[in-house]
Amino acid sequence: MIKNKRNMLILGTLLSTTFLSVGQISADTLSSHSNGTVTFEKSTDGIKVLDPNDNSKEFTPGTTDGTVNKTDNIDNGLYLSYVPNFNFNTHKVNQIRDKVFFANTQAEGRPNFVQVSDLRSKNSSKWTLGVSVGAFTNTKNANDKLDGASLIFRNMMDQDVTAATNTPVAGPVSLGDKFASLMNTQNTAANATSGETVYNMAADGTSNILVKATNGTHLLTAGNQSNAAVSVGLYVPKNTQSEATYNSDITWTLALAPTAGN
Repeated sequence: MIKNKRNMLILGTLLSTTFLSVGQISADTLSSHSNGTVTFEKSTDGIKVLDPNDNSKEFTPGTTDGTVNKTDNIDNGLYLSYVPNFNFNTHKVNQIRDKVFFANTQAEGRPNFVQVSDLRSKNSSKWTLGVSVGAFTNTKNANDKLDGASLIFRNMMDQDVTAATNTPVAGPVSLGDKFASLMNTQNTAANATSGETVYNMAADGTSNILVKATNGTHLLTAGNQSNAAVSVGLYVPKNTQSEATYNSDITWTLALAPTAGN
């Protein structure tokens, strides 16, 4: 019995010594505070057109590839910085068959694309991107138009550079048997299917929304490295052409998305 009491006393002494040591260390520490500061200002580096095949790199379009905008912006830093031209080349007048012709790609086979550059502060207003296709009109006779023509976008991808994502864009309509057949006849590499979703936009000035309510810097591409050459098509009905060059005014519109309640 005496031995057990001694063990209990020794244990109690050790615990007391430990608590005293901790108390002594705590009493000998000091703390102070300093500041870390960083300031951001509006970018003055200018707009860079990005490579649709690798948006970590810059891209220099060919002289006829498209229009670069490095100055005009809305909402203090939102730019429609690049839009493509579409060249559908030269073809024989055809009065008996409908046709779909494919547009040239950008320089070095890159897909046709639109770039929206967002240099605004985070949590800025969302934006939308739309396009309207004007009538294809004879450059020497304003009364001569490709009646019933339409512009077809397929294989579309939304490269969100800010979020580092790449998302397929589903068009609002199915391609259908007729247009799939016309595309595959024109180029077997099209691999068009009737059920694929596309933008089939009448060349009559109607507005079409391509990107809804988003923010950040985006590249909207028609196709990729393997199918860019068959991703922008021009549908031309039979018996609508003369021996002439036809031009269309294609209008791209970048706008702030309506806020809730507006």
